[in-house]
Amino acid sequence: MVKHANQKNVSITFSDGQLASQTMKLIVFLQVAHFCADA
Repeated sequence: MVKHANQKNVSITFSDGQLASQTMKLIVFLQVAHFCADA
C-alpha cells in the first residue's frame, strides 16, 4: 500500500513528460516481471 502511494506522489510531483514516460516504462516493466515470476 505504501509503495503504491509513494509511486503516485512521485508521478504527481514530477510532472515532466520525459520523467513521466520513464516512470510508466518502469511500472510496465515491474508488472511484466511480476507476471513472468508468477508464470
